[in-house]
Amino acid sequence: MSSFKLLTVLNLWFIEINKLPSTVTNLRNLRADEMISKSLAKLEQMKSLELFDVDASFAVKMSHLLKLQKLALSGRLARGKLPGWTCFLTSLKQVHLIASGIAQDSLLLLSSLPGLLHLGLNAAYREKEMTFAAGSFPALQTLTLLESSNLGQISRECLAELHELVLDRCTKLADSPKGMENLTRL
Repeated sequence: MSSFKLLTVLNLWFIEINKLPSTVTNLRNLRADEMISKSLAKLEQMKSLELFDVDASFAVKMSHLLKLQKLALSGRLARGKLPGWTCFLTSLKQVHLIASGIAQDSLLLLSSLPGLLHLGLNAAYREKEMTFAAGSFPALQTLTLLESSNLGQISRECLAELHELVLDRCTKLADSPKGMENLTRL
């Protein structure tokens, strides 16, 4: 893999590699486990990043990935919090979190992303209540909540652009989300 200067897509799923060769600089799409994340510093053209097996020590700085449009993280994040640099990824259109254990503070961090269109949380939200404050998620069109076993209530004061709401295996959610009846696009 020493002469792949034009390589734009790389899928390293189930392949053990700790570091990308220094000549891989034009990569736009990467699917790999968290061990490769230390090689992301030079990949400024990255548009899609899927990291699996993220563990509580995940602390890689990625604020330089200004062109990143899709981010998927699978695994438990440290203290259930998204890294602070997430708010600098203003080109993000899609975020998918799997088994990350986030709470309301990480949801607030994501809500400030101006172009976020799709948010998927699969066994990723750990709190009993989810609140969407006024002005948050200004462009969100799709919200998917899967296997949020603690979630008992969803309140919203925004999400005017929401077209699709998917709720599956949210076993403690007894009522429809508060404020959703006023959404005209749903």
